[in-house]
Amino acid sequence: MDNKSVIMSDSVRNFINSYSSECLPNETGGILLGFNDQNNIYITHATKAGEKAIHSPFKFMRDYRFSKQELDNIFVKTEGQCDYIGEWHSHPSNCSISLLDMFSLLSLTLNPFNNINQPILLININDGENWRKDIFVYDNLKLCKLKNK
Repeated sequence: MDNKSVIMSDSVRNFINSYSSECLPNETGGILLGFNDQNNIYITHATKAGEKAIHSPFKFMRDYRFSKQELDNIFVKTEGQCDYIGEWHSHPSNCSISLLDMFSLLSLTLNPFNNINQPILLININDGENWRKDIFVYDNLKLCKLKNK
C-alpha cells in the first residue's frame, strides 16, 4: 500500500473544495466513487451530503438514502466501471484525521457487508486560505496516509 497513489481529476477536486466552502463553518462530505488498479486509486466522482445530512463545525453525518441513490445512479451511468471506494468530509478547522475518523474508517474496513476491501477516507482540510486533502486507508489494520496526485 505504501506505493499506491490517489489520482483525482481537477473537476472532482474543485467540486469538493467548492462544496466544502459553501458549507463553512460546518463540516460536510459525501461518498467517493471510482476504481483502482495495482498502483493507483482513481477518484472519478464525489457526491454531496444530501438534504437530510447533519452538519456542524465538528461533526458530519451524510444522508445515507441520498448517498445510496447517487451510488446507484453513477454505477449505472458508468456501466459498472465506477463504484464506491470510500468517504470524504471536510474539516473547517485546520486539523487532519481525528480519533472518530480513524474509528469510522476502521469500521468501514471491517464491515463484512462492504464490497470493498480497503475503503479510503479523504479529509478536506481548511487552513484558513486553501483546502488540502489528506487521504487514508487501513492496510493490515495499520492506518496509512496515501499519496495524493
